[in-house]
Amino acid sequence: MTRGHVYRRRLKSGKWSSWYAVIDAPRGRDGKRRQVTRSFPTKNLADEWLAERVGDRRQHDDGPVLVAEYLNDWIRRQEHLGESTKVSYRGHIDTYLIPHLGELPIDSLTSEIIEAVYRHIRALGLSHGTVRRVLATLSAALSSAVQGGVLTHNPAQRIRLKQGTEHVARVWTQDQAVRFLRFVEQDELYPLWRLALITGLRRGELLGLRVRDFDSQTGLITIARTRVVVSGRTVTKEPKTKRSRRTVALDSVTSHLLRDIADSRQDQESHIFLDGSGHGLNPGWVSRRFVVVAAQAGLPPVRFHDLRHTSATLGLARGESLKEVSVRLGHSSVAVTGDLYVQVPTSLAQRSAQALADFLDGKKGNEAA
Repeated sequence: MTRGHVYRRRLKSGKWSSWYAVIDAPRGRDGKRRQVTRSFPTKNLADEWLAERVGDRRQHDDGPVLVAEYLNDWIRRQEHLGESTKVSYRGHIDTYLIPHLGELPIDSLTSEIIEAVYRHIRALGLSHGTVRRVLATLSAALSSAVQGGVLTHNPAQRIRLKQGTEHVARVWTQDQAVRFLRFVEQDELYPLWRLALITGLRRGELLGLRVRDFDSQTGLITIARTRVVVSGRTVTKEPKTKRSRRTVALDSVTSHLLRDIADSRQDQESHIFLDGSGHGLNPGWVSRRFVVVAAQAGLPPVRFHDLRHTSATLGLARGESLKEVSVRLGHSSVAVTGDLYVQVPTSLAQRSAQALADFLDGKKGNEAA
């Protein structure tokens, strides 16, 4: 029978400590007794946690907890996750984890078993990035099992996947970007294509823009919502991170284009970019439409998302600092901008090399640099 209790203790200062919930965990491999302890600000929270953990354990006292059973229960409890993230986790569980590990007792999992499964699904043709995300989902679930006293350790944390080949974004040159903008000047989605290329906003951020998010006086747009596809449905939600919620400055031409759109709308909650029926654009359709338009322009094939990479790369080439590019792209840090997205253009690298050489050669005009 699983046992547990709740308590608090008086500190040396005379004050009371936080409330603690303690539950018996399975004995370790050395046979020693183990307990899991968590602290809470109130007794009610401690009682709720203990009741949930004791209930989970009692359900399985008569037999082993199977991986499928635990994963299904775990994903149901992840109420704090965003809808798209939860759908992604559920896909990993249903498509890869349960079919390969579901019938095994969860306490029988080893690093060797998990590695064998990952080698198998990698052989199915999954990208290295997808395999890493599947591993992350399993590891998160098993960490929760350790915290709840179901496992003594997380075997997935011991796995180190081999480095895969990173995706290298394709970007257009300045001449190609100019050619694209000139080609689409008469396209009904010209404001969208221009905004994407100049600001580097994500597709969901562009399509989530409302009339109220554009300030025609200052020429600024506020990223407050994102429009994405979840399980085949197009949904609008808040950005994931604090850095993603940001204000982006526009050039005068783009600002004028958006002002014309805003002036034609009475509903401030209306999306800026609409389809023929007056509804927000479908993200998938936008990406497909972009591919067609770029091909008609005779340009090298790139994804719609690669306009973001192109914007960052060309901005850097024109003298924007990494910090400035990072802020407008909404990256979590300058390191992300430098390492993952921005390819240093050859022209900029040559200019930097020449500037350093000129300085070291003692040429005039560089003393104050």
